[in-house]
Amino acid sequence: EPFVSKKGQFPTPDPSKKTPRSEDKRRCKGRKPVTDFFVGASYTGKVQYVKPALGAFVDIGCHSDAFVHISLLSDTFVKSASDVVSVGDDVKVRVVEVDKKRKKITASMQSEAMRVKEVEAKEKRDAGRAKKKQKKEQDGVVKLKSPAAAAAAAAAAASR
Repeated sequence: EPFVSKKGQFPTPDPSKKTPRSEDKRRCKGRKPVTDFFVGASYTGKVQYVKPALGAFVDIGCHSDAFVHISLLSDTFVKSASDVVSVGDDVKVRVVEVDKKRKKITASMQSEAMRVKEVEAKEKRDAGRAKKKQKKEQDGVVKLKSPAAAAAAAAAAASR
């Protein structure tokens, strides 16, 4: 007879009959957890699944396959992921993001030169945005989207 919880509604497994880890068939044997993978590290893997409009899933030895977005498959524009990779291809990927909470890995197949170029472009954009923001703060200029918003801001300033 199954062990019944205190509420008595749903039978729950008897805690004294817990399956030992070595016999638990749900565990992935020989696979690493997501926490063993690091951003920036490169791994070799095999393409497991390709979604033409989305990207590819690559087995790099983790519990869950690493996802390579279509924009990260190549240094050049890719119309369809199946144009670049197909199931069973051996590929080298670089880990871009490790989401420990959702247990997902995002990877890239772009060259190192492309990554450096993107980092430099992002830093340049961020510096430009910061400079623009600083100039606006110095000038005291605040752009408003509509006349109603301008009236509300004026009313708020008058009440101070």
